[in-house]
Amino acid sequence: MKIFAACAALRRSQANSFARVLRACALCLLVAGLSRATAAAQADPAATPATQPEAAAESGAPAPEQPAPISPSTAPAESPSAAGPRIELPPDEQLGEPAANAAAASKSAWPSLQFGVTPPDDALLRGLQPTRMAQSSTVVGGYGQFTLNSVRTGQTHEFDTQASVRRLVLFVAHPITEDIRIYTEFEWENAVACASCAGSAEVEQAFVHARLLGDALAFRAGLVLVPMGIVNQWHEPPVFNGVERPNVDQFIIPTTWRELGVGFAGELAELVRYELYLTTTLNPLRLSETGLTSARTLGSFAPANAFAVTGRAEVEPILGMIAGASFFASDMGPNGKYYTQGGKRRSLHLPLLGYALDARIRRAGFEARIVWSQFFLPASDDLVASYREDGSPLFPREASIGTVPERIQGGYAELAYNVLDQLHISHELLAFVRLEMFDTQAAVPQGYKRNPALDIEELTLGLTYRPVTQLVFKSDLQLRDRRLGYDALQINLGFGYMF
Repeated sequence: MKIFAACAALRRSQANSFARVLRACALCLLVAGLSRATAAAQADPAATPATQPEAAAESGAPAPEQPAPISPSTAPAESPSAAGPRIELPPDEQLGEPAANAAAASKSAWPSLQFGVTPPDDALLRGLQPTRMAQSSTVVGGYGQFTLNSVRTGQTHEFDTQASVRRLVLFVAHPITEDIRIYTEFEWENAVACASCAGSAEVEQAFVHARLLGDALAFRAGLVLVPMGIVNQWHEPPVFNGVERPNVDQFIIPTTWRELGVGFAGELAELVRYELYLTTTLNPLRLSETGLTSARTLGSFAPANAFAVTGRAEVEPILGMIAGASFFASDMGPNGKYYTQGGKRRSLHLPLLGYALDARIRRAGFEARIVWSQFFLPASDDLVASYREDGSPLFPREASIGTVPERIQGGYAELAYNVLDQLHISHELLAFVRLEMFDTQAAVPQGYKRNPALDIEELTLGLTYRPVTQLVFKSDLQLRDRRLGYDALQINLGFGYMF
């Protein structure tokens, strides 16, 4: 019985629900009818009662003006749902305007992030740094260089072959304001950095760039590249020919050479560019017969008792043709401590004066470069004659040849031609030749002999293939002459990219 009673209660509940549904449907039909009547009255003036104008005429009052009938061509098309009830909503753009404004405000409050940049027309002359610096968003970019080198010294030795992730670099350029940018560059060499490894992890650039007079004058401060030569500033792999950088740009201009400093940079009428800095200078106690490379401080606990002035000016008279001149001037003396053999402190002035002249062109399928640089250390004889506080020589004379030089010098000329130029395709295949001459013992102090092994002529023949501007595949062969014949043969393969 209880089961039957429960079933009856359930049926009654269902009946009540069904009745409520019927009442709701009836109410909807009533609303629909009223809506159709109202719509019909608004759309059809003839359907309005005729007694209103007639009564107005009888009373002498002017009849209200009747609206002009809507022609079929201008009448709005009635959608199938027009006969039913409708809910009018604002247009989407109006409804979303506050939200869109809020989203835009939120977006503008946070800087956007951009990976890589579109290479400009002069990317193969100046790299991508100027383009990264010109962006209004945070730009993450970089480059990579991968090499395989096989060297044979003399005629009887076997080839020694090694492969390496030569360089992997990450750039970050960030705008603080419209006129203030931060530019940083982190570099890893040879894949692994440790105390016993050949690799390293370095900060290669890190500076603030603040425009004072637009592009004509900007202030810079931080770790900056010394503006000497070509490759020291523009060394992304697609920018230069050859798997390895030219040796003049390693032993004469010690690429990558950077110093902590402040200064100015700018561009005048897209014709003249300049840089001028006051920077830290080299550590004279680390100079050697191979030149300046080992004396760089690289921004790491750099002695700051002496400073240097360095600068560069370059002119681009026509697009793709650039000529530049650079200088470096310093007195390195205060950066070291010097004594007589008896332990008495000495005060030395050690001038370092250098310059570089360069030109490069890229037009009509041809590429050409020429560089010449010299550095003078006129007081190197005082340096090599000095001692440590304990009476031991600063530069032990273990052999009769080779010492800290009085002059180092070198230069090269390079010519390349794109053999695909006449096909009018974007791919480039350049055959190039480069002749280098460099000597880190061009002049030595009196009483010393030059080391002839450091007076080198080098011939490089190679191919450079760029399927796109930002990717390059390279191969070359190098013959190295140390005034004793072609005593080294080197074969190089590699590829690189920038973004």
